[in-house]
Amino acid sequence: MKNVLTSLFLFISLVSFSQEITYYNEDGEKVSKFEPYHRSEITILDTTGKKQVYVKRFRPNGSLAAIDTYKNKNKKVLNGLSMQFDSMGVKDYEATYLEGKLDGYLKRFWPNGVLKRWDRYYLGEFQGGSCFDIEGKEVAYYKFLEPAFFIGGPRALSSFLGSNLVYPENLVLQRKIVTGQVRISFVVEADGTITNAKIVKGIHPDCDLEAMRVVINMPRWVPAILEGRAIRSRYTQPITFASR
Repeated sequence: MKNVLTSLFLFISLVSFSQEITYYNEDGEKVSKFEPYHRSEITILDTTGKKQVYVKRFRPNGSLAAIDTYKNKNKKVLNGLSMQFDSMGVKDYEATYLEGKLDGYLKRFWPNGVLKRWDRYYLGEFQGGSCFDIEGKEVAYYKFLEPAFFIGGPRALSSFLGSNLVYPENLVLQRKIVTGQVRISFVVEADGTITNAKIVKGIHPDCDLEAMRVVINMPRWVPAILEGRAIRSRYTQPITFASR
């Protein structure tokens, strides 16, 4: 409770300090404020010496969507309190993180403010939880989030990639050996289809193109499930080119 109150105090008290405003499209890519955007962010640097960063996210209509605490200005590792709000400004999600892992309680709320669920974690490991209906009566427990996955699991995914990846013919003709990993980010839509693939880290234009070809031709995945509802989610997959 002390950590939660401290974070809330800092969210309020740091508003007067220098702030950075950025804009993002639906795929999380930065855009200018003059382009259509999915969300905007105000980044507030912690001046107390903890080096943490507080991020407030807003919808295009200006309503507050979320508040997150990150370990540092890279904004990659959650470390502290995170909250989300619905379009009416009512808090519908709250969780605490430690070094990027859920640590403490994750809570969801119904639109009327009644607790919908609580899940307790210790350093990312699930410890227990309960679910409730809109009137506050306990119901059968169901998972909060199930990540998207390739049908058959990791082994099936590795088999698919291994059997479909072809070393670029152009490099073969040049007798050129290129090894390493191409990292590709893509979206698994709510129906399991693969969209919005892009190179996160490349090793050679020909290898990057081949890795992209294989990814966009993957069969449908099982989509991520958030509280029983299929949702779109982003996934990053390494594609390895080894010496022949």
